[in-house]
Amino acid sequence: VPTEATAYPARKAEWVVNLVGRWEDPSQDEEIISWTRQAYAGMKGYGDGTAYSNSCQDDAPSTTQ
Repeated sequence: VPTEATAYPARKAEWVVNLVGRWEDPSQDEEIISWTRQAYAGMKGYGDGTAYSNSCQDDAPSTTQ
């Protein structure tokens, strides 16, 4: 099946990375959100610029297809 004939276009990707930041203490919000965003930025150069829409949150970059 050709890639463009399916609802999921990223079938050629060798890896799927799901970056999750979790914590319970609200006082850590800024620290953990910042760490998660920095980790995402550090990994961005290794990706193809797309994101799986089921893994995105409301504030995710608009990279979904």
